[in-house]
Amino acid sequence: MTDYASINTNQTVHSVETLLQRAIPMMVLEQFGQLKPMPSNSTKSLDFRRHKLPIPTTASGFILAEGVTPTEAIPTMESVTVTLQQYGAVVGVTDVVDDMHIDDVLTEYMGILGEHAGQVIELMRWSSIVSDTSANVIYANGVASDAQVTTSLTSKEVRAGLRSIKANYGKAITKMAKAGTDYGAQAIEPAYIAVINSDLEATIRGNLGANFTPVADYGPGAQKFQGEFGNYENIRFISSALLGKRANAGVAVASAPTLLSDDGVNVNLYDTCIFAADAWVGVALKGAYAVTPSMHRAAVSDSDPLAQRSKAGYKTMQAAKVVQVAHIKKLVTGCLKDF
Repeated sequence: MTDYASINTNQTVHSVETLLQRAIPMMVLEQFGQLKPMPSNSTKSLDFRRHKLPIPTTASGFILAEGVTPTEAIPTMESVTVTLQQYGAVVGVTDVVDDMHIDDVLTEYMGILGEHAGQVIELMRWSSIVSDTSANVIYANGVASDAQVTTSLTSKEVRAGLRSIKANYGKAITKMAKAGTDYGAQAIEPAYIAVINSDLEATIRGNLGANFTPVADYGPGAQKFQGEFGNYENIRFISSALLGKRANAGVAVASAPTLLSDDGVNVNLYDTCIFAADAWVGVALKGAYAVTPSMHRAAVSDSDPLAQRSKAGYKTMQAAKVVQVAHIKKLVTGCLKDF
């Protein structure tokens, strides 16, 4: 059988590029984290460090006396270790399908595995972010829990979330996080980012009114994020069908008749996360060591004596962790029904 070890260098590079090119469009979070590329021959952990000085509360302690050297300020170093886990998937195809299909099925499977990898990693990152910010939540209309949410996302929740982030010195996201081989990353104007489920797009357009600007109305020089559909004040909204929806996790439909429900019994709940810069860390799905493709073409062996089975797959080492909890605010709301 042909395996990864026997694929030549050009084929390996092409397989990795195919995977990444199909994966990246699935991953809106890749644009905003503090991401490091996966190094070769590395351990199962990555360290992220930052140096900082205490935030001053008054300027009086920093007045200089003539000829007197001031007392040295003492920076502190924060170190966060992220433990990596391996993710991956395998798909198979029989010789009958391979022989009768007009295209190279296994090569096409490598492409859809790229989409799958992007979705898996995106969900892993979102799960980590949401769980790490579980105590940093604003509920719709000021209620106290999921079980009390009966209203949709409005400007009140958005403004309250951003106010909290700014009060904790969260910085606007001014550029895309880049790591290793870059696929289309571009600088953007200073802004904070809100990631929403795509169900909420119409609710946001309706509830935020004239102060919401769709991307179609951006100026010609504006840089647009993947998944971006508009901005409100200094928050840019990124939409994903994959993230933020908890179907039928809310109150009974009778208690919130204007909110969307998938099953008609309980309303859906939606988690919207507002991000400041460098609030979470992870491993970039970019670069030579981001993902390992595998392609096994059918060949006679003890386990497959008639060469009937071919397989393709991928594996990748990944992790994500929130390092500045106060710089992410989770909003829990409902979504307005269309009719």
